[in-house]
Amino acid sequence: MVTPSEQQHILVLGAGVVGLTTSLVLSHSYPSAKITVVAKHFPGDRSIEYTSPWAGANWASMAHDNGPLERYDEITFKRFGELIDGKSVFGCQSSRAGETESMDGINGGGNENGIGRMGMWGVFDAPIEETGILTEETGKVWYDQLVGGLRTLAENELPKNAVFGFEFPQTYRINTQVYLQWLQAQALAKGVKLVRRHYPAVSAVLTDHPSTTLLINCTGLGSLKLSDIRDTNLYPTRGQTLLIAEPKKPITRMYEFDRVKYFRSPKRIDPTITYVFPRPLGGGVILGGSRQDNDWSDEWDEELGQDIMKKCCELCPELGKPEDLQVIGKNVGLRPSRVGGPRIETEKGKWSIPVVHCYGHAGAGYQSSCTETCLQVIPQQPNAPKAAKMSTPQAKRRRLNDATKTLQKPFKSPFRTPLKPSIGDDPPSSDPPDFHVSTQMTPTATVAAPKCVASSSNSGQQFASVAVPSQVPATPVASKPRISKPLVSRPNFSTPSRVISKKIPSKPSLTREIMQLRNEIQMLKQAQTLATSTKDDDLVVLVDKWRTASRAAAEELFGSTRDRVNRMGGVGAWKEREKESKERRLKWDQEEMVAEREKMEEAKENGELSEETYDRYAEMDGEREKGEEEKETFKGADDDSFTMDMMLKTLNIDLKLIGYSKEAQRWDG
Repeated sequence: MVTPSEQQHILVLGAGVVGLTTSLVLSHSYPSAKITVVAKHFPGDRSIEYTSPWAGANWASMAHDNGPLERYDEITFKRFGELIDGKSVFGCQSSRAGETESMDGINGGGNENGIGRMGMWGVFDAPIEETGILTEETGKVWYDQLVGGLRTLAENELPKNAVFGFEFPQTYRINTQVYLQWLQAQALAKGVKLVRRHYPAVSAVLTDHPSTTLLINCTGLGSLKLSDIRDTNLYPTRGQTLLIAEPKKPITRMYEFDRVKYFRSPKRIDPTITYVFPRPLGGGVILGGSRQDNDWSDEWDEELGQDIMKKCCELCPELGKPEDLQVIGKNVGLRPSRVGGPRIETEKGKWSIPVVHCYGHAGAGYQSSCTETCLQVIPQQPNAPKAAKMSTPQAKRRRLNDATKTLQKPFKSPFRTPLKPSIGDDPPSSDPPDFHVSTQMTPTATVAAPKCVASSSNSGQQFASVAVPSQVPATPVASKPRISKPLVSRPNFSTPSRVISKKIPSKPSLTREIMQLRNEIQMLKQAQTLATSTKDDDLVVLVDKWRTASRAAAEELFGSTRDRVNRMGGVGAWKEREKESKERRLKWDQEEMVAEREKMEEAKENGELSEETYDRYAEMDGEREKGEEEKETFKGADDDSFTMDMMLKTLNIDLKLIGYSKEAQRWDG
């Protein structure tokens, strides 16, 4: 007999910092479950496709939402401290508490897990009110007390060109190479199985691992390439750093200088930011950096590298002169950025099992505790051990504060939603609504898609919301019911001579007709409710606000981007670079498709795939190749000028959605 624990097999796809941390949290929360991590890359690999090793990394919160993003970073800050102090965190614990000795005699040298405490100076080229670090609702820096009380730097302490700055008495630095290896070792010690293999699609993973009952997708930018996900909201943010030897004069703090008024913020509009992060445990010093959105290049930019060294030496006097630096490594990495923020939600119905997505953390993979949030959206499995089951948040109505989902998805009429039959003899509807469990962690406001949406809760209660159609009569007029078969009057059995010419409708037939009538009555009730609803007005107001804010951000971004394009040598040079980047992406995609095609052909030859399924796949594959070839380029663009529509298209922003006229080169309305 199969026990509940034997039935539960959770597979984590991806072995970066998010994937490995997720496997540890799952093994602690589901102690009887089988946990498997499947990935193309593991700690120790140096591929640009493997993002985690290339991070800085430190703790410096990007959040200012007065909400979940701030709470995630706060949790991580406390977890790092507990790990250094030798406390158990989700069953993980260092063998020795505290830190090793360091050369400076002030800070610790780091714990065996690769994490160490250290203070930091954060400086800006603008007053604090213009930096974008203040929480909108409170007007304060939310982590002030968390880091021990921020101290404003005196004017004579500020480096050249800085206007404002403060000191973190304590935060955390990370030796990413050591930390990743430590996470992997902890996972192995807990019995987590590691499988190194590349898959072109989630469906292919499930084919090879048929016992899987739940899959957690932690693939980062890989979710842009998985053929059955293809999340086009993902985009790379290129970063460039140098690893140098520790200078003779010990560095006693970390430094970070933001020259574009957004301290470590997703709103940053300039590709450069200067930082100096001494790594613990003899990990050298990381000098950075850059933020170059939608840039897939893995080639080292020597001019940018020289500029990074020059600015870092100006910021951190202990480094000396650029020519004195001993360069050990030149690094290029791609952060997994995502429009709308990280995707943390459960997707049901697309595959044979639920798939939980946890990716798109940009540069916050190490410091954001999204893994714990990921647990909240995992659907309860009835066969899970009682001790392993976790409570989930109470079911919530989807609010009108998620605008992009509605604007990006096709309209789904509420009148297509069949009525659920009441409990009794009537047969259930054969077309149930599509339910989708979601807890999207995004810093931006969006509107729920116009479809039935439900969140799961312990009580099993479900709430549904429907979109308002474009035209609904003020007073619904009852339409004539359509009956599939004519109703025949009951024959008079008291007259024996009467001939029964019509067959009496059977009970199932009458039941279906009753269901049809109920459905039509329900549709009329929905129409009446929607006609008197004011939610549509609220949606219009929110969309207008979103469009206004988006246009303002686009104008700000356009100015700096145009200057950068000019520095690159004009539109011609920029287009050439975009072309190279596109060709590189197409090459990667083609390699993925070839590998997927070979796998499907092999499955067909081995009898693991039916002819019909293979033909359907071949048809989809052909359409995908055709779609790649037909992608729009900047045809006919003037090489002498960089225009707003060119920038918006590069960012995958629909011109009609944001309201920009390419012909008139101005905003509509």
